[in-house]
Amino acid sequence: MASKQKTGDLSRQEKLEAEMRANLMRRKQQARERRRANDTRAQQQNTENSPPPALKHPDSDKTKG
Repeated sequence: MASKQKTGDLSRQEKLEAEMRANLMRRKQQARERRRANDTRAQQQNTENSPPPALKHPDSDKTKG
């Protein structure tokens, strides 16, 4: 009877772990999709109206001195 309780706890623990793994995988997948969407959106904006080239950083000349 004690062993039955133990297996019940184990299956509940396994169920929780499986659920946590599933949630983790889902979050990772959603993060990947969001990054991909952000990347494509950024690429589209860059091709539509690319910003002027960045000016040289004012401190970059000091390192040569």
